[in-house]
Amino acid sequence: EYEPEIAKVVRQNRPGQIQRIKARELVPGDIVEVAVGDKVPADIRITTIHSTTLRVDQSLLTGESVSVIKHTDPVPDPRA
Repeated sequence: EYEPEIAKVVRQNRPGQIQRIKARELVPGDIVEVAVGDKVPADIRITTIHSTTLRVDQSLLTGESVSVIKHTDPVPDPRA
């Protein structure tokens, strides 16, 4: 089973402070910081990229051997 141990999170009750928490303690609404080489700790929505491109290795999920380019375009949510 794939699960990174630690997530770097900025929580709304502590703006600007990065906390290291167990990945299983993530809750909807948490803002997760991901850097080069990090394992993504959950199914997350990308809101900001601080580089020119973001490529993600999804082979564990999809079996594809080629990394995928990600972006910050809004995703329509029918529940909104």
